[in-house]
Amino acid sequence: MRGRQAEEEAASGAVPARQASAAVLIVENGGFFTTVQDLGRPGYRASGVPPAGAMDPEALRIANRLVGNPPGAAALEITLAGPALRLTEGRLVALMGAPGPAEAVFPDGRVEAVPFGRPFFLPSGGRLRIGRLGGARAYVAVAGGIAVPPVLGSRSTYLPARFGGMEGRRLVAGDRLPLGGGGLSALPPDAARAALRAWGRARPAAAFFPAEHAVTVLRFLPGPEWDWLTEAAQAAFLGEVFTVSPASNRMGARLKGPPLPLSRREELFSAAVDFGVVQLPPGGGPIVLLSDHQTTGGYPRIGAVIAVDRPLLAQLRPGDRVAFYAVGRPAALRWRMERRRHLRQLEAAIALRWAAALAAAGLRPDAFDPAASLARADAAAGGTTTA
Repeated sequence: MRGRQAEEEAASGAVPARQASAAVLIVENGGFFTTVQDLGRPGYRASGVPPAGAMDPEALRIANRLVGNPPGAAALEITLAGPALRLTEGRLVALMGAPGPAEAVFPDGRVEAVPFGRPFFLPSGGRLRIGRLGGARAYVAVAGGIAVPPVLGSRSTYLPARFGGMEGRRLVAGDRLPLGGGGLSALPPDAARAALRAWGRARPAAAFFPAEHAVTVLRFLPGPEWDWLTEAAQAAFLGEVFTVSPASNRMGARLKGPPLPLSRREELFSAAVDFGVVQLPPGGGPIVLLSDHQTTGGYPRIGAVIAVDRPLLAQLRPGDRVAFYAVGRPAALRWRMERRRHLRQLEAAIALRWAAALAAAGLRPDAFDPAASLARADAAAGGTTTA
């Protein structure tokens, strides 16, 4: 069992336990809803455990790359409003996802605004305070990663079963999260600051910031029970606007909108479901399944939001308005490949920028080489690190 778990950790980019250090990230305020997440735990659906993990895996990957971590290292997922955190050891930190006000409070009392999409250094005793986000979710990555104990090969918090992360729950004041070591976490403070000066003010990840929309349009593939809807219901689903219900959570986004009557009412056997599947429960609005979804379901599956629009789903807040646009499978696959290529190019650009910054600061890039980390993670994941 331990051998299989070690293989899964290597493939996900998780920080191995042997790299754990004495550094701790202390939670002074848990924010609205903050959890530890990584890229999830694939391979356990047969046991009723979904992959789960970060709601926006792209944002998590980019945040990790910005501090030199493997893409699947554990980080913090913030929902709606951020936490207040304190480091016991100086580390590089990066924020990614829906931007919001964030500030670093230094031990000497200085307060500085910190950007999303660009690494910064927070010294020992420094505090990070994050306000209300411009969307639903953002991520905090710390060099070395969050080194809570892995469960089934992942450090992600799976809330329905209450395991993973910090005791299977959201973070609260007083929590102490151990940090891993290795990579850029080993940079001495002066070296880290020198490298960041060489890095400059560029934010190469800005193109991946979520955009604000009056109505979020989700591209949609009709599912096995799409034909169970009446023609009028099909037209309403694709032509009307729905509102995200306050009852939504990491399991699913519940939508309120026009009635969607069925032309057939049959008993359904439970069938496999996944992130983005749109279910239609009796007498209720559609539910778009999210990261903590169940592994099987018995409601009609009228379709699925395409994989490339997962970041849009991750940013939906109660009251947001959404519409659906039907597309074909070839187009969905083409968009997914294009998105993967763009993400891979960004990861490579960040690695090269770090190598150049380290060299300009008079440091040996091979000693803290994010590009080498990228290659190692690719090899461990079978040749690709794209979500």
